[in-house]
Amino acid sequence: MVDNAAHRLYGAVAEALCPHVHGQKGGTAMVPGTRPNSSTGLALILVFGLLTAACQSAMSVEEAKQVPAHAPIAPPPRTVTEIIGILDRQGTDTPIAHLADASPPSSARVDALADFYLERGLAAGRLGRA
Repeated sequence: MVDNAAHRLYGAVAEALCPHVHGQKGGTAMVPGTRPNSSTGLALILVFGLLTAACQSAMSVEEAKQVPAHAPIAPPPRTVTEIIGILDRQGTDTPIAHLADASPPSSARVDALADFYLERGLAAGRLGRA
């Protein structure tokens, strides 16, 4: 239903903009399934531009002053030591850190050791240690 309405609107706009060309075979009419010519495109851009400009509303300075301010944001760390302290606190007690710090099992087969070292290496890579 929407497609039919869109095609009817498209045809009506084409007839209004190019009445001498619309409906003639071999012409450059704006028919569904073809590209519009440059004057039609320009007219549509102009109409949509005017419609979008008309829908906008400006806010006065007094109205802008009455808009409540957002909650204050914590300032970012300012020194290198603060940044290093934050980074040290974040990665110490996670499961990935425990896996990256784990020691290999003593009585394991070769394929189990290979899997262990693979997982430990991937965990260390996720932490930025590899």
